Amino acid sequence: MVTSPFRPTDALAYPPHVRTVLLVDDSEDVREVLRLLVAADGRLQVVGEAVNGRDAIEAAERLQPDAIILDMAMPVMTGLEALPLLRQRAPGSMVVVYAAGSRSQNEPAVLAAGATSYFEKGVSAKAVVAGTVELLEAAG
Repeated sequence: MVTSPFRPTDALAYPPHVRTVLLVDDSEDVREVLRLLVAADGRLQVVGEAVNGRDAIEAAERLQPDAIILDMAMPVMTGLEALPLLRQRAPGSMVVVYAAGSRSQNEPAVLAAGATSYFEKGVSAKAVVAGTVELLEAAG
């Protein structure tokens, strides 16, 4: 598991307008780009990272982030397999799927499993971060 050194209580130290996010993708490059974009945006703070669904569940339960940006195709446990457990163990976390594959083919299954939104990896990572912020702001 790859996680940041943050503990759940660290989230209390963030300004009230800053929301927390867990990044879940087996690609270090994808996580790095998302991490940099989140930092540049300023309205989100990365509190952890995971490389597969099993580690994501563990990190989400421990960190209770406001949002989880989740890949689908990962080793050990896929995002689709992890989604119901993420929703169960981190019920206050919004799950945004950022995955390869057709939105029209995959979106119904991920939404049924508990995701809030689906972005194809053909969409820029910047749009995913902006969309995550918009969803969090709309949710209150």
